[in-house]
Amino acid sequence: MMKRLSIIFILILALVLLGCQKPSGEYYVPSEIEIPEETPTEPEAIPLEKSEVEEAEPEEVDLSCTHNENCTQGKLCIEGKCQVLADFYKTEEGCKKCNFKDIEILTSDGETYTLSRGRGSYTAAGALDWTILTGPDYCQGEEIIVPVKILKRNYGQIFSDEVIMLNVGETSKVIKHPFVKRIAFTLTVESVNEVCS
Repeated sequence: MMKRLSIIFILILALVLLGCQKPSGEYYVPSEIEIPEETPTEPEAIPLEKSEVEEAEPEEVDLSCTHNENCTQGKLCIEGKCQVLADFYKTEEGCKKCNFKDIEILTSDGETYTLSRGRGSYTAAGALDWTILTGPDYCQGEEIIVPVKILKRNYGQIFSDEVIMLNVGETSKVIKHPFVKRIAFTLTVESVNEVCS
């Protein structure tokens, strides 16, 4: 069977080669076809009115974050964006300076804490940890804003580390944990003991 196929293939190849020969035995080579060269034309420039020309706007830099380490030095991951903590406070020179001392916080766990700056607590066996940060001295009479650092852990490893800002009487948005679905935690700043110098 293989021999038969080989013979048929050789015969077809011979017929193709013979078909390309001129009677004199020379191979037929088709003459080159000349394609006329086209001269490229440039599109006409359409003059634009000054009002039609738009200046390119600078691209917005994505400042979103989930961890303080996502931010450059001097910035924290506040409310999901890299920001400077002092920018939330009026700290100009010449005003009487104040800061918060003791903060009363109510949690969605039903716990009430009276804590100073640098102190906090946790919920769900430490899967979610919160700490009151030290804010800068601000001008007396300004609205008091309490920065709270939120840590989310999974098997002891921190995977989210950000800051939320709460005014007196304000309750945080519901803080969830992607690995512990039952967590739906909130913090409410009940009151603040302010000290001015």
